[in-house]
Amino acid sequence: MPAIGCAKNLLVGAHGPLIADRGSTAKIVDKDVVIGAVLRTQTNVNPVFVSPGHLVDVESSVRVVLDLARDALKTLISEISADEGCSSSVQTIIVLLLRIFRLSLSQLLTFFWVSARSLDGSLNKPANRLADFIS
Repeated sequence: MPAIGCAKNLLVGAHGPLIADRGSTAKIVDKDVVIGAVLRTQTNVNPVFVSPGHLVDVESSVRVVLDLARDALKTLISEISADEGCSSSVQTIIVLLLRIFRLSLSQLLTFFWVSARSLDGSLNKPANRLADFIS
């Protein structure tokens, strides 16, 4: 049976520079042998590390992971819309943010409130990124 590995962290080997565009790749090399690829599944996000398993080459592994990453987000959004009974795209986005960042609704609403207040200069330090707010 064919197998593909995909990880958030590099365990072995080294790779060259990677541009910020979706679909960009760089070879992972260990002892002068190509053992996998670094793949950016979305523009300006951290890459994943793809390794071919049984009966699969590096290029095919990268193609499969990139296709699955695109389809996974579309599937998640459609599942949220159906499961949560979302009647608008705004509701779908809110539920998606709650699931991705594992936030409570009150945390998410506080973030939006702080961000909105920072637009008129009411606060000294704007929470302009969700990552800054929850860390």
